[in-house]
Amino acid sequence: MVVPIRACLEASVVVVCGLSMACDSPGGTSGPDTSSPDTSTPDTSTPDTTGSGEAPTGFVRVPAGVFMMGSPSIEEDRQDDETQHEVRVTRAFWLKTTEVTQGEWQSVMSSNPSQFSSCGSTCPVETVSWEDATLYLNATSDLEGLERCYENDGSFKGLDCTGYRLPTEAEWEYAARAGTVGARYGLLDSIAWYEDNEGTKPAGMKAPNAWGLHDMLGNVWEWVQDWYGEYGGDASDPLGPTTGEYRVLRGGSWDFAAFDVRVANRLWLPPDLRFSANGFRVARSIP
Repeated sequence: MVVPIRACLEASVVVVCGLSMACDSPGGTSGPDTSSPDTSTPDTSTPDTTGSGEAPTGFVRVPAGVFMMGSPSIEEDRQDDETQHEVRVTRAFWLKTTEVTQGEWQSVMSSNPSQFSSCGSTCPVETVSWEDATLYLNATSDLEGLERCYENDGSFKGLDCTGYRLPTEAEWEYAARAGTVGARYGLLDSIAWYEDNEGTKPAGMKAPNAWGLHDMLGNVWEWVQDWYGEYGGDASDPLGPTTGEYRVLRGGSWDFAAFDVRVANRLWLPPDLRFSANGFRVARSIP
């Protein structure tokens, strides 16, 4: 059975990507990335004093800051929905250093939905929908006596909720960039598992970005909080559209081509869709 995962555009030709294949890049299969990594550093001229307390085990504190979200018009392989705009992340937050693993999922949900369960407990959980992810997040909050961030109908309580949640799309890109401005935060082969792999790999084996986050690119696509929609221009702590048909995923995965594995790239799928290239990463607002 073929499930349309992404429309890969080359001129006016649309290729439907299915469960058993990656999207071919324009002109053929992409080779290894040999471009120089973006080594620019975060702007620290204004100290970040938001948030306090020690990050939970397995998390890093992502500082507040300002960045350019999206991609410049000259970026290779950019898509029309990546319009560049300034975003202010006004509050620090905690973000998990790796994607949620199969072992972590099983310890909370007493099941393992992953197609690649043989990869082991340290590999990212996959074949989970956006809706599945929110159930896990609420269950994890319950176990630790924290506020649930999702209502029974899936609606989000907002950034003031201090339980476990998905990062917003803006938070995700800001954290993935970690102060860099290029298509990727390092050389692709050193930071990401992508096309031509036969499944997921253990989390955290590739080099992290400057803020200590692994696999922000590759391994599995990561569900984020937002409904998919066109960007609305410069903003502070944007949450995306209030309603929609599709939820956003970021980062690319083990079976997608190099041109999809960019920090500005956006994928959008129905929130109830389960697919072996989709997982997620956990965020928390700092109390």
